Amino acid sequence: MNKLSYEENIKEIEISNDKIEKNIGKRTNIYRAPYGEYNNTVIKAANDKKYYTIQWSLDTLDYKRTNRRRNVE
Repeated sequence: MNKLSYEENIKEIEISNDKIEKNIGKRTNIYRAPYGEYNNTVIKAANDKKYYTIQWSLDTLDYKRTNRRRNVE
């Protein structure tokens, strides 16, 4: 995300939120850039669209699970 333009960041953020809404029926107002990679452009794009940018320091290792259904649950 930190290599994308402002406009590309907006598009990616909205695509992500569209997918969340499709799966759970609600939109969110939080955003974490993939892999936690961000710069001022990413933060500005998220903030301009009224998203709170977040990070976390705990790795749940959920990407190592092989059961996709279980990850969603």
